Amino acid sequence: MIDIDKQPVLSRWQIAALGAVLAVVVFAVYVRTGGFEFVNYDDPKYVYENRHVLAGFSWENVKWAFTSFHASNWHPLTWLSLMADCQLSANPAQACHITNLILHTANTVLCFLTLYLLTGNAWPAFLVGALFGLHPLHVESVAWVAERKDVLSTLFWFLTMLAYLRYVRKGGLVSYLPVAVFFALGLMAKPMLVTLPFVLLLVDWWPLGRMAGAQGSSSPARRRRGSHSRHRPRQPAIGAHPMRLIAEKIPLFVLCVVSSMITMRAQGAVRVSFEVLPTTARIANAVVAYAVYLGKMFVPAGLSVYYPHSGTWPKWPVLGAALVLLAISGLVLAFGRQRRYLTVGWLWYLGTMIPVVGLVQVGVQSYADRYTYIPLTGAFIMIAFGADELLRRRRFGSAAGAGLRYGFAASLVLALSVGTWMQTGHWADNIKLYSHAIEVTDRNHMAHNNLGVSLRDAGRIDEAIEHWKKAVEILPQFDDAIINLGVGLIEQKRYGEAITYYKEYINGGNENFLVYNNLGNALKEIGEFGEAARYYNRALRFKGDAWQIHYNLGLVFYQVQKLDAAIGHYKEALRLSNNNPIVAEALTLAQSQKSRSVGQKNDSAQKPDEQRRN
Repeated sequence: MIDIDKQPVLSRWQIAALGAVLAVVVFAVYVRTGGFEFVNYDDPKYVYENRHVLAGFSWENVKWAFTSFHASNWHPLTWLSLMADCQLSANPAQACHITNLILHTANTVLCFLTLYLLTGNAWPAFLVGALFGLHPLHVESVAWVAERKDVLSTLFWFLTMLAYLRYVRKGGLVSYLPVAVFFALGLMAKPMLVTLPFVLLLVDWWPLGRMAGAQGSSSPARRRRGSHSRHRPRQPAIGAHPMRLIAEKIPLFVLCVVSSMITMRAQGAVRVSFEVLPTTARIANAVVAYAVYLGKMFVPAGLSVYYPHSGTWPKWPVLGAALVLLAISGLVLAFGRQRRYLTVGWLWYLGTMIPVVGLVQVGVQSYADRYTYIPLTGAFIMIAFGADELLRRRRFGSAAGAGLRYGFAASLVLALSVGTWMQTGHWADNIKLYSHAIEVTDRNHMAHNNLGVSLRDAGRIDEAIEHWKKAVEILPQFDDAIINLGVGLIEQKRYGEAITYYKEYINGGNENFLVYNNLGNALKEIGEFGEAARYYNRALRFKGDAWQIHYNLGLVFYQVQKLDAAIGHYKEALRLSNNNPIVAEALTLAQSQKSRSVGQKNDSAQKPDEQRRN
């Protein structure tokens, strides 16, 4: 517990020096990401195939950022930040990666500064900052451009906490306004920040000691900080009733409700239904995910861009994970009243993970490294402040004790730096990324599919087809893989194989307009025009505004000399494609042939008349 109005013990230059150390190390470890390429998983829709982002700032694009649910999210600030990168640089990949790095470096320093100003204890605050900035689990959030929302929203997370500390010290509406503004900006970067008001309630209890009765458990550490302070404290803002502290945050909770409503609407199309994934399966996966993240925190090995969802977990892993969580919770209950950093850290971890732990399943991943970006800070608090207390209990002289603590911190920084440097290497390009994912996970359909796309782009189509086949074998209803596989086979003129795979997909009860369209393409190539037209028409039932399908139907009808039908579909394709020249040429050819046919019929009709007259 601390007196919140006491000034920090360290001088400003000492604080700046510690922050600079963190910044330099983090920047050095991640600097090579500036030369990495885009990832072909989400980055296309976020940047390099997104015309609004690539075009930079304009009234139309800014309006789009605030009104669009593109990529099944509403995060206008994230879109604007990516637009800025594309506006200011001729190399969007480099600019986006460097901005992610700058934001993560800033977050690391702010994490250290926030905890130091909250607790007045430099060493554990520095340790939490180092763990945050250099843990390999956080590589995904930094090296993946599409996770701009992680690093940007977390910047506003820590700015909100710093503004809240200022409000607690000074009080008043003027001091409260920056809290609400920073929080709103954070929600507009990523809605995961809805848990922040609850974290502020936790820090009210520890280390701020604002709740009634919280100051009663003042520890020797608090008295020690007070005796070291060079400033006399003002009146501490402690002893408030919990309901008053909750009421104080009502504006923040209102923002949470609004953000949650918008998010639920934005993610409606990608939320997995409870029929597909029942409640028991979600709870089981959540329990396992909580334990897996802790395990990867201590042993950050086998990290992957994607972890396939198992659907249902065997009972033993679930029971084992539950026992781990219960054991930690029991220890926190036993020791948490005297060591409140344990309670706050554990509840921080459990609570901030709730939006992404899979109870509301968005996508088909089981868990993801990026989801730990904010939540693991709670676990880092438990480790750092626990280590600080443990080392302080040893009978060391002040110089020896300080040397031991900072020696431990330096060793940890070195070990984390090596691990993070190695992990960032996997993100250098798509082939490395997905090859590594396949090595460290089992039956990873997404990694096989995306690796196939990467190999195709590199001109290695035969290898790509094998990975697409593997993805379809793992998950037969995987739309992207079956579409890619069929297209690859058609490009190699292996039409029979493509037709077989597509029909197996359809016979399995699956429907996709691209599958219907591509199956029509394969059938057209082998001269099965009638059957091809049947599948093109099925595709139109799903996406009637796709000009390519109308164009394909025009080609089929032209081949069988049904010129009126061909011309009708060509005209529709021309309208929908904004006068595509290829379509215009096909339409002209069909109309010309029809004119010749009509002329020939007229000539044929005139000859018998002439013969009768003669």
